[in-house]
Amino acid sequence: MFLFRSLCEPILRIALTGFVEVVAHSTYRYDPSTYYLWAGYAGFLGLFILLIAAVAIIRKPAVDRRIDESLRRQTTEFASGAPLEPK
Repeated sequence: MFLFRSLCEPILRIALTGFVEVVAHSTYRYDPSTYYLWAGYAGFLGLFILLIAAVAIIRKPAVDRRIDESLRRQTTEFASGAPLEPK
């Protein structure tokens, strides 16, 4: 967004005014001098979403093992005739 301002600024202008109208129920007049502020905010938001996705991808094998172990334990208890829930 910082390298291709002429391409990104019209998109940011439309998206930002639409977003403010929908979320804040007010009007926002885009000022070209605040472009770098809003472009930085959009970049930070994208980086934050990428970080959340990376954490989810890294944790997936451990979560899958925990779910598999829980299901295996329930299946073993059911197959051996033991009640699934203690009485």
